[in-house]
Amino acid sequence: MIAAPALFKIELTSACVAQWRLRGLEKLRIGQNIALISAFLDPKNMILYADEDDFEEAVALAISYEHRIADCHFVALARRLEMALLTADMKQAQIAIQEGIEVTLIETR
Repeated sequence: MIAAPALFKIELTSACVAQWRLRGLEKLRIGQNIALISAFLDPKNMILYADEDDFEEAVALAISYEHRIADCHFVALARRLEMALLTADMKQAQIAIQEGIEVTLIETR
């Protein structure tokens, strides 16, 4: 089971839309890809946790490490749930490691 802050839905969709724009995908294909995102985010596959549950810790991490608040939400949630963090972001991984959180780094190339 995958766990993520609720903002993951926006983060994932935003990244996909940016890629679609860059690659000039047809609007029909974009709709099909949005359907794939929705299927991926199905509660059978993923649990999305309310962002406010980890808000204070995420802000503290973002200030402490001078890093994006959205990324710090994932670190804060991983700590609270005592789960490993799965990420392709090296700086986010370093923050999690410094905070004593196990990290699985995804290679993107």
